This record gives sequence, structure tokens and C-alpha cells, in this order.
Amino acid sequence: MNETVNTPEVFFNLNGILRIAGKSLPEYAIEYYKPLMDKLDEFLETKQSIEVTIEMIYINTSSSKVFYNILKKITESGVMVTVHWHYEEDDEDMRELGEYYEEMLEIPFAYQVFV
Repeated sequence: MNETVNTPEVFFNLNGILRIAGKSLPEYAIEYYKPLMDKLDEFLETKQSIEVTIEMIYINTSSSKVFYNILKKITESGVMVTVHWHYEEDDEDMRELGEYYEEMLEIPFAYQVFV
């Protein structure tokens, strides 16, 4: 999915690479991310590992819930997952959101600042 003013770039391939980058404030987040969730369902049946990179500038509340559900779906599938959480240098809220997901889902995140 291509990036717009209100939605992030979403890249996912069958090699288990998922990258979400930009701003996420669609009016209907569940509907916006449904195609990704459907692809994830299919992919997770293969039991391959997955590498997730989240590089967000802003996430609204409904998108935050969807991101949690995406990560939870991956975690509960039992596949090996690597999460790279990128955030802007001064954005402690985004860093803390990653830490919250990491704690709730009990999977390690790698954190990196982007400019």
C-alpha cells in the first residue's frame, strides 16, 4: 500500500518482510489494514519467520490498536519474529509505545532513532 498524507507505506512480501512507515491516521483503521491482516493470515500458516520494521512518525489511537493486533497475531502464531521499532529522536511517546507493545507481547524489540 502506498503512503498518503494520512496513511503509511505498507510493504509485505512472501519472504517474511513487513515494513510500515509514515503516519497512520486513517478514519477507519481496521478497514485500512484489513488487506494486510488477510495477507498475514495466509503467510503465518506457512510458519516461516517474519521480520517487522515499524518506522512511524505518528499513530492515532485506532491505528495503535490495529498495530497491537498485528503484532499479537504474529506472536500468537508461533513463528519466529524480529521487530525493529524506529522512532524520531525527540519522540519519547513513540518509543514508549514500542516499549508497551514489547512488554505486553513479551517479544524483544530492537530500537533505533531515525532522523
